[in-house]
Amino acid sequence: MDTMAFIIAEFNDGLHLILESWYNASKQSCIWPSHFKTKMRINKAIITREMPQNHLEWDELPIKRVFGKADSNINTHSFTNNRVRNFTEQLNGDSDSENNYTREYKKLTLGKLNKILYKLHTIETKIDILEEKMQPINSFSQENNVKLPISTNEELTYFEEQLHERQFKEEVV
Repeated sequence: MDTMAFIIAEFNDGLHLILESWYNASKQSCIWPSHFKTKMRINKAIITREMPQNHLEWDELPIKRVFGKADSNINTHSFTNNRVRNFTEQLNGDSDSENNYTREYKKLTLGKLNKILYKLHTIETKIDILEEKMQPINSFSQENNVKLPISTNEELTYFEEQLHERQFKEEVV
């Protein structure tokens, strides 16, 4: 196997250019430097033909299909831009109606979500206004929360009896 050749492979998330030495034809998979955090770093690994020091560092990703191979004497940058774009256009040409349907569905869903967010914002604003109006009422009721000496029904009955006795005494005297 020529380690200088490239392969155009379709993954679950799209097309990518990989080294032929990364590809495992029997498993229909390839090793992938997913521990690299940026696309630029991954592209550098492809261009400089990096190989893993330890296979545990690199993930093994399934490949949906292989579109073709290219020699190492090509300009990697132009190959990536032109050939992959052509393959992407071929893939998209088959599913234009599906993409249009998906795009329209996303637009409708986004519109509905925006309406819901607007209504939610309106409700939150009204709740804030009501809470502001309720604050003086709450503070007023807390200030006027005076405790009376009579707290039970028995105390009230006893108080009424004393009141009647006093009134009776005043009438007699």
